[in-house]
Amino acid sequence: MVLESKNIMNQLLFRSQLKKNLLSWKLVVIVGVSIGLVILEQKTTNNWHLVKSNNFLHYVVLMDKYSLAGVAYLLVLPILSALLGGTIYSGEFHSGRIISLQARLSRREIIKTISLSSFILGGIAAVIPILGSVPVAFVVLSRFDFISGNSNFSIFESNFWGYSLYEHSQIALILILLGLLFIFGGLVAVVSTVISFYTKIKYIELLLPFVFSLIWFLLVSAIGFPEMGHIVFLDFPVSSGFPNVDLYLTVAYFILAIGSVVLITRKERNDDFA
Repeated sequence: MVLESKNIMNQLLFRSQLKKNLLSWKLVVIVGVSIGLVILEQKTTNNWHLVKSNNFLHYVVLMDKYSLAGVAYLLVLPILSALLGGTIYSGEFHSGRIISLQARLSRREIIKTISLSSFILGGIAAVIPILGSVPVAFVVLSRFDFISGNSNFSIFESNFWGYSLYEHSQIALILILLGLLFIFGGLVAVVSTVISFYTKIKYIELLLPFVFSLIWFLLVSAIGFPEMGHIVFLDFPVSSGFPNVDLYLTVAYFILAIGSVVLITRKERNDDFA
C-alpha cells in the first residue's frame, strides 16, 4: 500500500508522459492530418491575389471562411486531441505499467498527473493544424493588411464577438483564438481520459468524444440551434452569423471543465485502478 502523498502531481511522470507522447506515432498522425488540412485549404479557397484581399489569414486553416478546411478541422478536432492526450491512461493500464506506478505513487498523484498531461497534449494537438498552416499561408501571401468586417471578403465580420480587439490588434485576437482552441482541445482530451478511467474497453476513449460531438451537432442543428455545437461556435469567422455564440462557447467550456473535475475527484476518492 502506497501512503497518500501530499503532492498534487508528480513532475517526473508528467515530463515523461509529455516526452513519450510527443515523440510517438500519434504526433506523426496529427502532423499528417495537418498537412492534409493545409493542402485542402490551399485547394478550396479563393485566389486572394486576384481579388487583392491582402491578408495571409485567408490561407490559414479555420481563419478562412471560404474554404472547406475549417469545417474539416473542427470535425476531426476531437479525435486529434483524444489521440494525443486522451489515451495516456488507457495506454498505461493495458500495458500493465499502471501497476508499477501504483507501487511508487499515490492514486491522487497518478490521476492528477495523467489528467494534466492529457490537457496539455490535447491542447497541443488542437493547435498544430493552425500553427502548421501559418508559415505556408505567409509564403503564399506575405501581407497582413487590416480587412474591415464590412468588406466583401472580410475575415471577421463586424458583429463578431472579438471584432473590437481585431480592430486594435490582429495578433492579440489570433493569440486569444489559439488559446481558446488549445483549452477546448485540452478539455476534450481530459474528457477522453475520464472515459478511460471508467471503462476498460480499448479505444473507446478515442471514439466517444468524436461520436458524441457529431451526434450533438446533428441534433442541435435539427432543432435549429447549430451554434450550440463546436463546429459553429469555434468556427470564428463564420460564427458571427449566429446569435449568442459567445454564450454557448462559455457554457460548453464550463460544462466540460466542471464535469471533468467532478468525475476525476470521484475517481480519486472512490475507485482503484482494477
